[in-house]
Amino acid sequence: MKHKNTVHSCLLMLVMIFVIFSLPESHAQNDLVPIELSLKASIYYAEEIFGEVRFLDVVTYYDMDDKAAIYVFTLYRKPGEIPKLAEIKKELRLIREEKIQLDRDNTPGHAPQVAEKDFKTETYWKIMRQEEAFVTVVASATYDQVPVIQMYAGLPLHMVALQDAETVALEELNVGNVRLEKLLYLEPLRFVFKFTDDFGNSVLVNPLKLQKMDDNDLESMRYYQMMIEEDHIMQRRRSIVQKKWNHIKDILENFR
Repeated sequence: MKHKNTVHSCLLMLVMIFVIFSLPESHAQNDLVPIELSLKASIYYAEEIFGEVRFLDVVTYYDMDDKAAIYVFTLYRKPGEIPKLAEIKKELRLIREEKIQLDRDNTPGHAPQVAEKDFKTETYWKIMRQEEAFVTVVASATYDQVPVIQMYAGLPLHMVALQDAETVALEELNVGNVRLEKLLYLEPLRFVFKFTDDFGNSVLVNPLKLQKMDDNDLESMRYYQMMIEEDHIMQRRRSIVQKKWNHIKDILENFR
């Protein structure tokens, strides 16, 4: 479908800011980063770009070994009362329902109606992201990655693309009901949704492409995992992270 390509291109074009800071020498590589520390760093860097932000939500994504990999923070960047999560999700459902109705509308109309339909279809993902109100920060949940990995204006994938990804899962499993079992982060900037049906069957969906992940995708992830486990690569990464941490550590300690 047309909107599958649209979400892929739109989300990939989001401004991404990569922030490297260090690994404290007192921590083991597989230790979990306290959410409070991760949130503090996320707010600090978000405010350097977007101005004042406030915490709204956090979810954890997992790796292929079922270990916590990243925290994804949703921050609110507008003044006034912070909206409730349920209200945001309800609004996203309504926007999506309107988009589906426009896609189904094949009745010939005059030019203004057609133009309005095309406009709403093309801007669907921008409307869903609500870049003027929210900031997403992808932060490491462990000390073997840089603490702040990605940052952009707008809502995170697990809010914006969840319903469309669920539709893909329903079609792939050929069932009437699925549940989101887990959010996965399998390699840098590779987000995956795992859905399971009532019979225990599961499917992995790429929320950017809105497609089922194939064997080639999984093989590339296994290869990546094998590569980063090479001793010389890990040693180099640890050295870089440690040096950067020593530079930013005092700033974070003095930040509210």
